[in-house]
Amino acid sequence: TVVKNRNGLFVAMVSAFASEIYLGCNKDDYADYYDCRPEYLSSLWIPFDCRTSVPLRDYTKKQVIQEARELGIDLSSVLSCYRGTNCGSCAACVLIKEAT
Repeated sequence: TVVKNRNGLFVAMVSAFASEIYLGCNKDDYADYYDCRPEYLSSLWIPFDCRTSVPLRDYTKKQVIQEARELGIDLSSVLSCYRGTNCGSCAACVLIKEAT
């Protein structure tokens, strides 16, 4: 599941079309994904003429889910699965399951 510099690649591609990008990185992502760490993300705007915002960076996945519920977001419509199917067994599905 680790794709080196995937957020950098994402920002590089999208910055051609947007002046601001919101990323969903959160506190639980820091250990496995260096490109989700605040020091990395804060430097992304430098090579691109684009502002990056990471509004969930101080939240755990559990807190993100709690906030979503409080906002009335239908979590059954959210897809984090790496296989695109809500398989229940990939790393993203397991993390969501553990957070609920």
